[in-house]
Amino acid sequence: MVLLILFCGWHFWHKPAFNQLFAIVLIMVITPPVSFDYTLIALFLLLGPLLICMSRGEVRHAALFLIPLAILMTPQSYLRVGYISYGGQFKALVEVFLLIVAARIQVPSQLFGDAPEPGTFQRVL
Repeated sequence: MVLLILFCGWHFWHKPAFNQLFAIVLIMVITPPVSFDYTLIALFLLLGPLLICMSRGEVRHAALFLIPLAILMTPQSYLRVGYISYGGQFKALVEVFLLIVAARIQVPSQLFGDAPEPGTFQRVL
């Protein structure tokens, strides 16, 4: 777990603040050895900035963020084989997928001051 946290800290160091927020919250949900569905409440911290950035048109490939969040917000009690439920394992895989998406798709946002304001000139060196 420590190696995962150190690797994600190194990888997300120079990413936009939106991606850093996704990484912090997802690592906070993924890393405990035992966590129940109440820990997924922290994902609501991601939903607010995501919807604000989507309303401004700043998020490319928004479905790659929204569909995993929608899956995580619903109960997976229907994923059963006999008496064994696989909902927790499925949610863990979806959380890892969402962390990979946050690592691959950068979202510079005006909300966090990463993107220039519309109509301003940014000099490229």
